[in-house]
Amino acid sequence: MKGLKEWDDEIHRALAHPIRRRIIECLQKNDLSFPELLKRVGVANHGKLGFHIRALMMRPHACIVEQDASTKKYHLTDRGQLAGELIWDIRYAIERGRRDLYMNQQDMSDVSELETTQFSTTIRKR
Repeated sequence: MKGLKEWDDEIHRALAHPIRRRIIECLQKNDLSFPELLKRVGVANHGKLGFHIRALMMRPHACIVEQDASTKKYHLTDRGQLAGELIWDIRYAIERGRRDLYMNQQDMSDVSELETTQFSTTIRKR
């Protein structure tokens, strides 16, 4: 059970920064070199990107990114693939929540209009 908690904590820390999430998203599609990642992630600072890549590689309980020694390209580990799926699942849940909230607001708006109409009708009858 301890290993699961540690992995859970590591994943949350890894996904906490938007640059790390973007790196994971970019690597879900294909393996990329450092210059390719720099371009796709949209970070101009080499040091900043390197810092976040190392943070994803050095997670003791959740190594998310690895670098192929021969090609020098970065790729997601199995746990990295899971992290990428989590990102998409969270985005889906957030978007669904926004849609549901919007629909509820519309429903409430309709109810408010109905109540206003009923109230106006009641006042006119008196």
